[in-house]
Amino acid sequence: MTSTNSPGNPLIKTDCIGRVRLDKKHREALLDTFEKSPLSGTKFAALHGVKYQTFATWVQNRKRERDEYPVVPGDEPPAQKLL
Repeated sequence: MTSTNSPGNPLIKTDCIGRVRLDKKHREALLDTFEKSPLSGTKFAALHGVKYQTFATWVQNRKRERDEYPVVPGDEPPAQKLL
């Protein structure tokens, strides 16, 4: 079961234990806004009623989808040896 956080903001919904539930379209719009914002992730998440850990996970997943993480030497999987 979900409920809205506030009557003025029907886009932010929470489940029965307080987790924010946004559909992909609205989450992507929120992340687009964050990328243009001068605010830190902590302040942006608090301003929009999202727990920081949830917001940070969304940002991290988006970066993984876009392959924005740099490859650090030693982090690559070991090459398979040809026999």
